[in-house]
Amino acid sequence: MDRPISGWAQQRFGERVEQVRLAVVQATLAAVLDAQDAHREGKSDKRYTFGMTLMVRKYERLVESLADMDGAQLVRPPGSAHQLVLLDDNLFFPFKYAKDGATALSQARVGDGRVSALVADLFHRFGAQPAHQAVPFPLFDTEPGTDDTELQSALDMLPPTTKLILVAFAANERSGLIDGAWGEGHLVDGAGHLRWVPGRYEMLPFDALTGSAGTVPQPRAAADTAESARFDAGAMPTVSLTARPPIERANSDTFPPVIEQTPETPKADEEDR
Repeated sequence: MDRPISGWAQQRFGERVEQVRLAVVQATLAAVLDAQDAHREGKSDKRYTFGMTLMVRKYERLVESLADMDGAQLVRPPGSAHQLVLLDDNLFFPFKYAKDGATALSQARVGDGRVSALVADLFHRFGAQPAHQAVPFPLFDTEPGTDDTELQSALDMLPPTTKLILVAFAANERSGLIDGAWGEGHLVDGAGHLRWVPGRYEMLPFDALTGSAGTVPQPRAAADTAESARFDAGAMPTVSLTARPPIERANSDTFPPVIEQTPETPKADEEDR
């Protein structure tokens, strides 16, 4: 990979750090491509289809990439529709922090509004603890229908050494995956503003996979185009010719040759007039 692996990543994931990082990169890229496919098939200029698909697939693709590794566990907190992956006391949490390349990673936000009860509790329990918090703020407002007892008991089952590993990326329906990083951080406020811990995050090498055949999942529309045959790739048709009998050739006046008739000029339909 083009970007070197940081000391933080080496410490968190040990000897299989390259395998884990590659799996995270591939999963994130695949999720964005899935969302682009859905947007393309939806044939709408709105971002709803892209956003809703990405919201689901960013979790599912990460599960697909990491679940088969030794020691991996799947965690589904009550009230959540998504599974999270716990690997060697590392709990992965993916999110889109921006939809363009102009937003700096330092300006990353977890979502566009107030953070949910689940997200805030994940940060509160397993995220990096801020060195100081000048003005305390409420981490979250309890959502209607959320059972705090169930939520807390599910997270209580995780090891106390669990660290929340953030997988943050920028993407949109036109450009696809733009950039991203993984690391540790903490919430600055209830609106989802994030502060990364110095020395505990690194940029992910998404660019290393761009154009790599067999590694990067290709959008289905592109694959369909590649698989479709060229218009001139088929076999040339043959025209069967039948010779005129000798008696007809000898008596051309009696048996004149048959030629193609001049086609009639097509008449326009009412709709074409």
